[in-house]
Amino acid sequence: MIKGKFFAADDVDVNGQHLLNWKWLQDLPTEGATNGQVIAYIDGVPTWATVTSSGIVSVAWDDITGKPAKFPPEDHTHPWDEVTGKPTFVNSVTAGIGIDISSTTGDVQISDQYAPDTDMPTGFVNTTDSTRAHTNNRTYTIAPVGASYRFYVKGVQFNKTTTDSVTWPDTDGLYWFYFNENGTLTRTTTSTTENELIMENALVGNVYWDATNSTVIGHSEERHGVSMSPDTHHYLHETQGAQFIFGHALGDITADGSGAVDSDATMSVAAGEIADEDLFLAYVGTTNTTQVFNVYYKDGTGVWRRNTGVNAPVVYNSTFGRLAYNNYNVTTASWEQADPTNGRYVLSHVFRTNSKTNGYIAIQGEEAYNNLNDARLGATTEISDLVVSGLPTKEFVPLGSVIYQTNSGYANTWAARIRTTDLGDDYVDWRTQELSPGTGPQVHANLSGLSNRDHPVSALQQTGATTNQALVWNGSTWLPGSTIAASSLWADSANRIDLAVDSLSFFTDGTKRLEVTTASVLSVLPVDATSYKVGGVDLRPVHLDGTGYAAGEIPTWNSTASEFQPGSSGGGGVPALLAGKAADTDRNSTTTFADDPDLAVAVESGGIYHVDMLLVYSANATPDLKYQFVTTTGNGTLLVDDTFVYNMNFFGLATAQSVPCSGWGSQIGAAIHGVLYVAGASDTFKVQWAQNSSNAGTSTMHKGSMIRLTKLN
Repeated sequence: MIKGKFFAADDVDVNGQHLLNWKWLQDLPTEGATNGQVIAYIDGVPTWATVTSSGIVSVAWDDITGKPAKFPPEDHTHPWDEVTGKPTFVNSVTAGIGIDISSTTGDVQISDQYAPDTDMPTGFVNTTDSTRAHTNNRTYTIAPVGASYRFYVKGVQFNKTTTDSVTWPDTDGLYWFYFNENGTLTRTTTSTTENELIMENALVGNVYWDATNSTVIGHSEERHGVSMSPDTHHYLHETQGAQFIFGHALGDITADGSGAVDSDATMSVAAGEIADEDLFLAYVGTTNTTQVFNVYYKDGTGVWRRNTGVNAPVVYNSTFGRLAYNNYNVTTASWEQADPTNGRYVLSHVFRTNSKTNGYIAIQGEEAYNNLNDARLGATTEISDLVVSGLPTKEFVPLGSVIYQTNSGYANTWAARIRTTDLGDDYVDWRTQELSPGTGPQVHANLSGLSNRDHPVSALQQTGATTNQALVWNGSTWLPGSTIAASSLWADSANRIDLAVDSLSFFTDGTKRLEVTTASVLSVLPVDATSYKVGGVDLRPVHLDGTGYAAGEIPTWNSTASEFQPGSSGGGGVPALLAGKAADTDRNSTTTFADDPDLAVAVESGGIYHVDMLLVYSANATPDLKYQFVTTTGNGTLLVDDTFVYNMNFFGLATAQSVPCSGWGSQIGAAIHGVLYVAGASDTFKVQWAQNSSNAGTSTMHKGSMIRLTKLN
């Protein structure tokens, strides 16, 4: 091998690098070369190499010696345009099965691949990311609490980042709000079925609008979750509704108080929880001074009104000077506030709604009751038969029915006091009891079809009609018309139906009905409202409340008619008329005689009654106590003997006599016996009493006092 540098004229000069010409070199490799290769010394070893066009010597990898076995990686980058073999990207996705991508301002929706088969999910991801609101300018809104909130409609997700709102018309009624399948906040009335709302949309809530007073009187939460299917939601809504979980007892009740202080009519509500399908709603407790109720009642044609923020769940009527009840007036076909009169009983039905703000409401009772037992029975029938159409009652949980006795003489704000039930409880507790919503209405006003002209003649119990007076249809109801001579009742004239000429229409159900077409007057038989007879036939049915019966009459079986009808008692067969006190009544600082709220019975015209009374009272020597016996009109005479008046006396009831007692400061029982003669029309026999001397001390007529009248004729 020749070492060193040799230069000659025919040396190869490549970019300033001199390489020896082949002819000058010896001991060089003579094999393995390709055309154009040159000898290069790599690490002192002559090696065939290729000279590139740029003058760089390129050596085969295998010819390189001393190279490392591994090359550890080092961080480095490459510009995007130097990367080869990269895929092609697009900024849109083609719609297909299970894929539906679109975007609009403020929300993005992405479908779920299972939605076409299940319509799931539908509902809100949670209720904390959004907030609902309504205003008295009739605008309903839902807005994100933070950046956004999410809900689904039939598997399509909506991500809302802005406030949605919708208005409702200035018309009384219940309005529902929901997101439809396009994610648009929409409202509807109750004319849309709840099934459609639940199955096809994401419900948000509802409001009840009182157009007369321009205010929202009720609202509820409906943002149910996505984990519950629409079918399950619909099933639970229809069959279960809102359910009681725990708590919510009515408490701090002073039952059977005197009615002198507000605490005799108020109550507290304990902390508790209810569940409205998948929404579990907990509430804190209140006291009887902080608890307020919204009390609902119907007005006119059945639109709802309410009294707000009252401590007692009742409706006080300043015209009556006592509580009122919600009565359906059949004559005017409208709802009204009615006077129960002094000493009678009304009900209040307390509910928990799913509203998150002041969800305790009460619905005003729809009847007035003569005594405590009737009121307790009425609590059971009213809670099942309440006419609550138009309210979202499936979102309510009944807590209890409270019995109130009202009297304008009671000194508290509502002239009322709470009374204990027949079991000695402060109220009728419905929290854990299964009610029967399918029970038929016990109150005639709660029936449907009241305006239909299909009632039998026996239902025409027309107050105010006289003998031979025709019933005239005024377009909505039968009213007393002109009086017709008995001789002309069966005359065949244009405005009357002659049963000898006009035929009866037979229907497939076997009933017979008279059809009035062009005739404006239906004069079939003379109507006597006093005796409840039509054409001499007594049409009075047997009713538990005594409807159709005169005082002293008893049901008598008529084998011909196959029914019970009012009949004569035969004198001594009449059960005794009883009235008793179930609670004390206190009076002070008054010498004015007033009716005892409990000691009164109805007496019949011309009746002769044996009277037995036991008055249990207490008072100090001053003020003492006095009592007297009266009828409402001063009609009749009472021959009486008592333990403090030893001589027999005739008391003219029109000018009642007072009987001072001896006040001993402890309970005293006065046994009183006599005979009552009722000279005129039917009346009410009552006990009145007061202090003998006006004094701040209390005179009390105690529970256990009673009167009993037995008719002798």
